[in-house]
Amino acid sequence: MEPSLATFSMLTSDEGTRLLLEASLLPTDPLTRQTRLRKRYSVEIATAAVELLELRKRAATKFIRAESMFFTREGLEQSTGERIAAYRASCFPSDVLMLDACCGIGGDALALAKRGSVLAVDVNPAHALFTNANAKVTETAFPVVSLCADVTSLDLDTLKSRGGHAAFFDPSRRTTSATGERRRVRNGSDYSPSLGFAKELASRFDAVAVKLSPALEDEALEGFDADLEFISERGECKEAVLWFNDLKKGQENRKQKSASSSNLQSRRATILLPNRPPETLADFVCEPPLSSPILSFLYEPDPAILRAGLVSQLAVTGGFFPVNLQSVLLTADDEKQTSFAHGYRVRETLPFNVEKLKRHLKMKGWRVEVIKKRHLEIEPEVLRRQMNAGNPEGDPVTLFVFRQGERMTCVICGLFSAKLL
Repeated sequence: MEPSLATFSMLTSDEGTRLLLEASLLPTDPLTRQTRLRKRYSVEIATAAVELLELRKRAATKFIRAESMFFTREGLEQSTGERIAAYRASCFPSDVLMLDACCGIGGDALALAKRGSVLAVDVNPAHALFTNANAKVTETAFPVVSLCADVTSLDLDTLKSRGGHAAFFDPSRRTTSATGERRRVRNGSDYSPSLGFAKELASRFDAVAVKLSPALEDEALEGFDADLEFISERGECKEAVLWFNDLKKGQENRKQKSASSSNLQSRRATILLPNRPPETLADFVCEPPLSSPILSFLYEPDPAILRAGLVSQLAVTGGFFPVNLQSVLLTADDEKQTSFAHGYRVRETLPFNVEKLKRHLKMKGWRVEVIKKRHLEIEPEVLRRQMNAGNPEGDPVTLFVFRQGERMTCVICGLFSAKLL
């Protein structure tokens, strides 16, 4: 059960600061910490303090100042990491009042507050409280005002008349089951508020962005007059974003596509890179590139490229060739430095046969480090153990197993990666 709002408020107070410091100096075992704290504090306060310290450790991968911030378990799970939040906020206009609808613990509000003033709204009182506390911890450039309310009940017209020009909407992707457990939802209509609320925001504000799960079905996005972007960080497609009104970028491409498609979205994939500007590949009309036999290098598109359906566009712009029409893998004769795909040096291409492949690897002195497969029923880890039986010390290789026509093909690759990380 979640602690009471009074307990959360206590943790954000000066007394709570002293309690959390005291708890952090105790042995790191949570049970030991709780036992000692209960000598001076209630069970609820002691438990909440220890859990907050655990959440702060987990949050360090997302927030630079995590050791001083405030989190709930669900709020942290749904929060956006600082790099993605900063990238997204950079697309908003500056020096305007912005609405952060469903702000959670305030991760996006903090990023937006580098651009302008933010009204952060969440129906969860603990999240509204923690957004305010986190804004104080990070000392935002512009003020953040948090409000506990159902964002769908706000008077959006009045907010606009008072200078509100932009909105960011991050609906909850959790629901409460019949047994009281919180679980993830996959359908946009099950978001809370429903994804349809995005249209209400877009009808009033000049600049609107909506955060989505990248796993959301394409069908749920039909009818939205917006650009769709998939964002990847460290080789993982982290999220999708719908961009409305002034934040749309693909106007010319939308005109080209409108004659042949009922879906007017312009798609793009963006890769966030350490210490370098983000790189984006946008959709454009192109003929499917010609396929090729396996050449000297094999390239695996980034998950954001795959999710955005931009493999053909990547092939055309990067000088790659699809391996075949059934595969998303690309190939080329030369080593290409690209942020949009992982590159591997091809050592051999063989028909896929477990026993023959096992003998061949042993003869070459190669040990399978990674298996990437498509249209193959066997689990990669099971296959990897079979391949490495009796040969645990060989040079590491990656196996790609996929269908070519009527047969399965195995490509043995060195672990070289040409992706710029």
